[in-house]
Amino acid sequence: MKEKIIEIILSACAAGEDYADENMPLNELSLDSFSFVSIIVKLEDEFGIEFDVDDLNIAKWENVKDVISAVEIKTNEKAER
Repeated sequence: MKEKIIEIILSACAAGEDYADENMPLNELSLDSFSFVSIIVKLEDEFGIEFDVDDLNIAKWENVKDVISAVEIKTNEKAER
């Protein structure tokens, strides 16, 4: 799951970065608010989850690990239903 999330994040980078690890700050990647929203949409589609509107603000997220953790939490919540 972690690798797929990183792949989705990298696919939205404007500068075509080819590497990110979970500790990489999102502000070090070439992401803007539009590309971040596209990441959220792709994650929702890929994992069958739904983020809150507040989650669309890139400033809320510090690093790649935050995104991975959020997807894991939402996936686990979905599985428990």
